[in-house]
Amino acid sequence: PLFTSLLSMADNIDKVKSMMNAISMSENLADDVEWTSAMGQSATGKEAVKAMVDGMSAKWKEGKPNFKDWVAKDANTVTFLIETGQGFNVSVECVMTADGKISKWVSTKC
Repeated sequence: PLFTSLLSMADNIDKVKSMMNAISMSENLADDVEWTSAMGQSATGKEAVKAMVDGMSAKWKEGKPNFKDWVAKDANTVTFLIETGQGFNVSVECVMTADGKISKWVSTKC
């Protein structure tokens, strides 16, 4: 159980890292995902969040953000920092479902 939990935590960090590097978050959303962005936007549900994330991803591609300080907060939650290169940084808490989909995303400026 503890070993399995630790593996799950490491797997979630790797999964979120790969999503961020490929900018493929919208492909990995749970149907009932809840999303709150550091820019004050929020959405609920896969299609609404996907539309919002796709719009934000286009902006991210213009400047290359740096992702760092990856932590598995618990078996389902990954936290990390985004250095945006746009004059501010963003702290992220990402909660995953058992099948590796994003169920909740909360980011705040820091």
